[in-house]
Amino acid sequence: MLFNKISAKFEVAKFTVIEKIKEERGDAGIGFFLTIAASLIISAFVFIPGVRSFANGIVASLGTWWTNDIQTKIFPAA
Repeated sequence: MLFNKISAKFEVAKFTVIEKIKEERGDAGIGFFLTIAASLIISAFVFIPGVRSFANGIVASLGTWWTNDIQTKIFPAA
């Protein structure tokens, strides 16, 4: 029920903002907003795979560092 109230308030705010943009700048304002939204979506599809491979590389390097340096030099098995 709380989610429905929040969702309804968001919808009202969204349409209010869109109407405000239309009144102030006409269709150019809506076009600008849609261009920004589309560029963010497209850049997410381009950058997310790169960030994922970068994160996998960092995690693999940390695993190697922990095994080779920390476990063998600082905490050697008795």
